Amino acid sequence: MSLNQAINLGVINRLAASVTVSSNLLLTVTPPFLTKQGIRLAPDGDATKFIEVMTGVVPSPEPYIMMTARIGVVKTMPLAAAYQTQFLTNTLLGNVTIRPDVSRGSGGLQPFVLNNAALMSMPDMDFSGENAEFVVSIRGSWYINSALWTGLANLAIPT
Repeated sequence: MSLNQAINLGVINRLAASVTVSSNLLLTVTPPFLTKQGIRLAPDGDATKFIEVMTGVVPSPEPYIMMTARIGVVKTMPLAAAYQTQFLTNTLLGNVTIRPDVSRGSGGLQPFVLNNAALMSMPDMDFSGENAEFVVSIRGSWYINSALWTGLANLAIPT
């Protein structure tokens, strides 16, 4: 078996990553507002639950999983103050779109839309004058396993 070394592997573009909060565009995070740590996105659960039975397991695909985004915002920027104000005012954000560090149209990872997202926490903050990061943590649900919904529109809802 030969390895085709002519395959284009694409390019990671740190200037492509961003966060858009649909309900408040003033909270949009683009690369100039990010620290070197950027945006980190982590699933908080399994996409499939395995239910144990007497002789094995029965898989049960989940319709969503929770995702947590950790966003390193430069604390000297007005955007950091906007997030601080949002924490003080209303932690509910609605839909939040996380775009990865992949150029649009490259065929790579597509944006992740977190539904019913909310601000979760602010970790320890370093005010020693040696750290520019203000980390914002946002959590929401990410819909998966869309095939589960196929045919549900034909089900009769009892009245």
